[in-house]
Amino acid sequence: MLSVIPFYKDHSFVIAAMSDYRELYDDIAGGLEGVELVYDSPLKVLNGSLAALVTSGTATLETALMGVPQVVCYKAGPISYFIARSLIKVPYISLVNLILEGPAIPELIQRNCNTRAIKDCIDNILPGGLNREDQLAIAAMVGEKLGEPEVSDRLAGLIIKDLRSLG
Repeated sequence: MLSVIPFYKDHSFVIAAMSDYRELYDDIAGGLEGVELVYDSPLKVLNGSLAALVTSGTATLETALMGVPQVVCYKAGPISYFIARSLIKVPYISLVNLILEGPAIPELIQRNCNTRAIKDCIDNILPGGLNREDQLAIAAMVGEKLGEPEVSDRLAGLIIKDLRSLG
């Protein structure tokens, strides 16, 4: 993900980091110009962000609910990825795409998660990008689909429904 920084000299990058891995984050991104590390405050990082590069998991849902256009980036070791794909049979890795039952947001997985693809996707979701308005509408759709009360129960139900349909 950090490989795209040179293409966006007029933007700043903020990494929502976890303090349990402070040393790792400092080693990887601590000295990079234009990169700030913010520990244990992912919603603070998302608040006011123009776009986000997100790994799979609840972070994709949080990002959508915050109204931030996103690109899901996921790259694991080949053996880990093979084992995970063998055990987990879902059509998408992001909760947003699972909830909306389609490829609403881009998922760059394994070989497709590379500098060129990430840059192309970012260009499309930044202000003036071809997919920005669609992404903002998608964020609203996720919120509508989940609704206000008992969101976690509905989300769990949607995930279970998707998993059962694959079985």
